[in-house]
Formats: sequence, structure tokens, C-alpha cells
Amino acid sequence: MKQRQRHVPVTMGSPRFQTMEATGCSVIEAWFPPNAELPPHTHDRPIFGVMLRGAFDSVIAHRTLDCPPAAVWVEPLGERHANRIGREGARVLVVQPDPATFDAFGGFLDAVRHLRHAGIAADANRVAQEINAADDLSPLVVDGLVQTMLAAAVRRDRVRPFHDRPPRWLLLAQELLHARFRERVGLSAIAAAVGVSPSHLAREFRAYFGTTLGDYVRDLRVEWVATQLTRTAMTLSEMGIAAGFSDQSHLTREFRRRFGTTPGEWRRLRAPRPRFSPRPRDDEDCR
Repeated sequence: MKQRQRHVPVTMGSPRFQTMEATGCSVIEAWFPPNAELPPHTHDRPIFGVMLRGAFDSVIAHRTLDCPPAAVWVEPLGERHANRIGREGARVLVVQPDPATFDAFGGFLDAVRHLRHAGIAADANRVAQEINAADDLSPLVVDGLVQTMLAAAVRRDRVRPFHDRPPRWLLLAQELLHARFRERVGLSAIAAAVGVSPSHLAREFRAYFGTTLGDYVRDLRVEWVATQLTRTAMTLSEMGIAAGFSDQSHLTREFRRRFGTTPGEWRRLRAPRPRFSPRPRDDEDCR
């Protein structure tokens, strides 16, 4: 008698993760430690995954999917696979849709998919921000972003399916952008560092990642600022300079474009509140 296959949670092997229930799906932001190996396993729902930071390889359907930052992949329900985490670990966003609720994407979620799309990765980073600093509107925001990400993936997959790995020099260019996104680095300098012409780099980067190098760097800077807003006491002016923006107004403009709100409002809504109220001053005791 054939033994029934036992599914495992997507957080298997992750020591740190956060979960949010949205309309018809679970959304999980998880970190996997460097050089970990996840043995062959399956899940009880299809997986729509986005690599936020780090990288891993996914061995699935007789293929090995290389998943660096901005990689997007689909693991169909019950599809057996294994993962090898990279040397810097892997921070991923995983959407587990209920197929009945997401029937419009059924054909897309029923097959192994693999593509790269910086716009989807930027939306996934925003979802992760909502999960880690949730308020009463976060599920509504996440609902919209999940639908947007899936629709963008379907459109991109129709235009150019990615069954090949990007060239090593292109992944190196991406790594350089992540390492130096707060500096003033030009297209020519990145192209020279990876040994290709500027025009070839610009063309191939957009083809693989769905955005220009400039927009990719802007999103990295804005995501960095969004994280720092809830972790440091830096002023917006200091933060704008540290992130590589020309001034605070430039930061505010790009932040609003990306997140639909100002940096100040983002900080006000998401900054951790003190657990205890401060002790009143003596002159306030009698009021």
C-alpha cells in the first residue's frame, strides 16, 4: 500500500518568520540560515515565492532554479522539491493561495515557473514591511499587493518564460548594486566591473529583472529608508543623504511614489511605542 505523502510547512528550517492571513491566502516572510539544506518535501498549497535577500537553489521537476534577489518562482501543490541555501542565507516572501479563491491564476500556479522581476520584488518587500509592522489596514494593503504581484508574474511569464539561468556577469552586476546602492555608481562603472558594454548591461538587466538599473537602485534606497525609519532616530534629512538621495524632498518624492505615503507618516504609524508611559513631571502631578 502506497504511503500517503506528508506535507510540511513553508517555514521548515526557518528560525525566524512572520505570517499574515490575507483574503484567500497565507503570506509568510521567512529567513533561512546560510548553507542550510532542506531535504525533498512538499507543501499542501501552491507556492508563489519571491527572494528578498540572499539566495538559494531549488531542485524541482528535474531542474535547478537559481533564486537570487528579485527571483520569482512557483511550486505547484504537492510538487516535490529540495532547497540549498546560499552562503548569505535567504530571506523570502511566500504566498500560499487557496486555489479555489485564486482560480483566475490556476493555470499559472499549476506549473513550475521561474522568472526575475524587480517590480514584483519591490512589492514583496512592501508586503514584508506590512507583515512586520502591521496595523488594522495591513491586510487590505497586502490583499492588493498579492493580486498585483501575481498579475505581473503572469504577464511576464507570457512574454518571456525563463527556463535559462541569467549569465554570471549579470548576477554579479546585481550583487554590486546591492552592495553599493547608497553610493553614486554609474552604468559605465558597473559594466566595466563585470566586463560588458554599458548598452549590453542595460538591455539584459531590464530583460531579466523587468526594470532599469536606475529604478532598481531607487527601490533599494527607498526600502533601506523604510527599514531605518523604524530602527533609528536619524532625521529625514540625514537619512536622505545616507541613502544617496540629493536632498530630503527627493527622498520624500521617491518614498511617496513607492509606498503611497510620506516617510514621516510611515515612521509615525510604525515606530515602536514605549511600553510604559513616562513618569509625569512634578508640575504635572497636580493637574
